[in-house]
Amino acid sequence: MSRIQAVRRAIAGILLVGAGVLAGYMLGASGDAGAMAGAPAHAEQGAVKRWYCSMHPQIIRDRPGLCPICEMELIPMPESAAVESSPRELTVSPAAAKLMDIQTSPVERRFVTSEIRMVGKVQYDETRVKDITAWVAGRLDRLYVDFTGTTVRKGDHLVYLYSPELVSAQAELLQAARAVQRTGQGVSDYLAKSNETTLDAAREKLRLLGLTATQIEEIEKSGRPLTHLTIYSPIGGVVIRKMVNEGAYVATGTPVYTVADLSQLWVLLDAYESDLSWIRYGQQVQFT
Repeated sequence: MSRIQAVRRAIAGILLVGAGVLAGYMLGASGDAGAMAGAPAHAEQGAVKRWYCSMHPQIIRDRPGLCPICEMELIPMPESAAVESSPRELTVSPAAAKLMDIQTSPVERRFVTSEIRMVGKVQYDETRVKDITAWVAGRLDRLYVDFTGTTVRKGDHLVYLYSPELVSAQAELLQAARAVQRTGQGVSDYLAKSNETTLDAAREKLRLLGLTATQIEEIEKSGRPLTHLTIYSPIGGVVIRKMVNEGAYVATGTPVYTVADLSQLWVLLDAYESDLSWIRYGQQVQFT
């Protein structure tokens, strides 16, 4: 029995020695493989001197870190790529190019167009807006337009105004007209010419007070002054403002109405300073 036990112990020792040798061999082989695999990586890392972002290749740094734009981790850039690339060249890996979805097109010469969107507002054409004012001081006995928004035509009567100053000016006209009528033979040319000059001055004064040539002619024919002055609309359009009420006393030049011709309007658009280089006089504009 002792001999059998000795044999068993010898066999167990041999097996243990063989297992140790095999384990040592395997560990050595794996260590050599790791060293061989790590050597190129170490060599490559030693060759890397710059890092860049795969999403933003223009971001290049001298040390590892994060991209300041997308905060992705920077990846190593081979020294060969860093040396061969110039500021006007972009070098990316195929995987990065696919991720960035880079598209190219050939260079061509053509006019550059740009669509500029702006906001604004519609406004009255300032050349088609007229103020109706009192040409002479007096009392507004009647206003023919009672509210804003009323459409009027050119020549429509708007205001019926009583003015003592107007009555006095008409009296001067009638007096000058009678003086001219009394001028006959035996009157010096100087006096006749003076009477004609006075009559023309009286007519001009009434014209400046707002009377038409037809009204002045009717006054001379009838020999009676008008007690009221009718003010007519100088243009056709819409009454957009009414400043006084019927029965009010007004001074010379007091605004009564504002009439705007809405057949043509202005569109005022606000443009950003960056868009001014695209805007030229005479360009077509579409607005909705």
